[in-house]
Amino acid sequence: MKLPLRCTIFALVLVLTGCVSTKVADSTLDQLVYVPGGTFLQQEVGWDGNPQQQFTHRISSFQIGKKPVTYRLWYEVRVWGEAHGYEFGNPGMEVSAGLSAEAIRDLWPDYPDIGAAPGSAGGTEPVTMISWRDVFVWLNAYSEFRGLTPVYYSDVDFKHPVRTSTKAPQPDLADPDFDVAEYIQRYIRLEHGQEDNPYVDWSADGFRLPTEGEWMYAASYIDGDISVPPQLPAGGYDTEGGHIVAAELAWYSDNAAGKTQPVGLKIPTAIGIHDMSGNVAEMVWDFSAAYPDTPQQDYRGPGHGINRIVKGGAWSSDLWSLSIGIRVGSSPLSMGPDGGFRVARNVATADEE
Repeated sequence: MKLPLRCTIFALVLVLTGCVSTKVADSTLDQLVYVPGGTFLQQEVGWDGNPQQQFTHRISSFQIGKKPVTYRLWYEVRVWGEAHGYEFGNPGMEVSAGLSAEAIRDLWPDYPDIGAAPGSAGGTEPVTMISWRDVFVWLNAYSEFRGLTPVYYSDVDFKHPVRTSTKAPQPDLADPDFDVAEYIQRYIRLEHGQEDNPYVDWSADGFRLPTEGEWMYAASYIDGDISVPPQLPAGGYDTEGGHIVAAELAWYSDNAAGKTQPVGLKIPTAIGIHDMSGNVAEMVWDFSAAYPDTPQQDYRGPGHGINRIVKGGAWSSDLWSLSIGIRVGSSPLSMGPDGGFRVARNVATADEE
């Protein structure tokens, strides 16, 4: 299957025992950025640039990854997790390690050396070829790796952290006989506590995915009074009211040479967050659904759904896909060479350390 021009492979619209370690492969890849709480207008924009649905959203202070999770960090935590009772259906991939842009496009999803140790790119590019269920497991492993309380559970009492993700075949949307309903029924596990919809302990001090609202708020935040408009990429507007050229902010189809790039090389947002637009499209927690029609506090989306939201566009995306307000629904099982994630964490518990 080849990469479509607008909707990437990743965005297939329907996709404890032992000692705790505090060692991290590279501490500069492990930093969190404090995002002050506040209220903003969470607004979706359409592919034509016009505003769509919106609501007023009050966001509590939180922390978010300064950069997307790199393959180096993913690999170290994954290997640690596998030695401590965690199992991953998809081991992750360093996209650019030894692969041409043509190979990345043509070999999906059967790439060589998936899950191998960081190679020629040094592990500094975002991890890819993972699904939401892999990310839930990895985030729990990372929390435990750092001596924190996991966030995702298979039970409502938060006694059994999610430790296993299973591999599922990628849907072949080019097959005229592909049955979406049958695929969903057979492979996607969406009951509460199942691997595609775990229970979430939102009070835990461990690592988690940001919500869509948190992601958009962080991507647009400048100083609490001025925000980046949702039609622009993250960091695409400064306090003087000037636009910043997209190529200085993001890796996308015009400048990324057909693959992921090392994180942190482009201009960050006003509060120091890199690669929120471009490089890899980022998973967030929320299921894809209509926005509420009343003001909300720390809205986390509906409790059930099928597709989840990805934000920010990727190296394979056109310019407009980098817009903060663009939202794309993806199967919880979808994975591609252009999809990744960044971590978030509650700020109150983080500040206590």
